[in-house]
Amino acid sequence: VLVLTTFDTDEYIFHALEAGAKGFLLKDASRDELFKAVRAVSKGESGPITYDVADRIGALHVCDVCARPIVEIDVLVTRVVAHYARGNGLARRLREALFRSPDALGSIGSPRPHLGFSVNTGGDTDQFYAGLTWEWDFWRRLFAGFGLGGAIHDGETETSRTDRKELGCRVLFRGSLELGYRLTRRHGISLFYDQISNLAICDKNEGLETAGVRYGYRF
Repeated sequence: VLVLTTFDTDEYIFHALEAGAKGFLLKDASRDELFKAVRAVSKGESGPITYDVADRIGALHVCDVCARPIVEIDVLVTRVVAHYARGNGLARRLREALFRSPDALGSIGSPRPHLGFSVNTGGDTDQFYAGLTWEWDFWRRLFAGFGLGGAIHDGETETSRTDRKELGCRVLFRGSLELGYRLTRRHGISLFYDQISNLAICDKNEGLETAGVRYGYRF
């Protein structure tokens, strides 16, 4: 089997090789690369893997003994992001780590676990959050995603101050949306929006929103 595709995400690569593909090429591969791959696979040999894909997975062939890709040992952290946003009228700095989806989450769409924290540079509400992110690639370089999880913050649960929000509970639900573009296989940029709220479980529930531009780097 020779895979020819426009998608070069980790999931496509790993699953294709694990299923027994002898080669993996992107649709921008040259004619010579394609001919060479077809000849190799037709002879039962391992075909070439596009170089940028090979660099990511760290191997140019499939394990002949175990019939599973050499890349079965995964690097867990796949993306670390840093972004600046506006939330509650003050600038925020955020860091987030997005991990590879474990096999156990395959039945719910293979979401990726994430961890992150948000620091308000004006001394307002900071938060630490965690949850799951579902992500889809389309049109080769565009991607979209949404996340669900929870957050714990150091802001006000109740206050009479007009410049602070009453968040009601210390632990809140968190949801996020993202639309982005992959500049290269390692670098990406996106627009994002997230909100923390107690969903009216507590007496006060003003919620806290953040929106901005995010840069991402994939390991």
